[in-house]
Amino acid sequence: MQDVNLPLGRLIITTEVRRAIARSGTPLQEMLDRHRRGDWGMVDDFEAEENDYAAEHGGMITSVYWLPIGSVAWISTEGDRSKTYVILPTYSERDGSRSIRDGSRS
Repeated sequence: MQDVNLPLGRLIITTEVRRAIARSGTPLQEMLDRHRRGDWGMVDDFEAEENDYAAEHGGMITSVYWLPIGSVAWISTEGDRSKTYVILPTYSERDGSRSIRDGSRS
């Protein structure tokens, strides 16, 4: 979806995430602007459709952006648009699951 002007609310980002983004050379503001405009990054078609619906009708929106240090950043905005989180997912080789630091997501 393009031409969205998604309110981001309060930005929540840890020092660890700021450092990783700085090391990658990818401007944080660039990723936030893409998310705000409805460029969801590297999500699959199903997730893009879910984000498009949530942008119009309310609901959590998550974008995924590649960092050239071999990682990705997830940007998630709450359904009520009060907060936006910038997080780094972790990957468990043991069970193949993904999770978010300071929270969980499978």
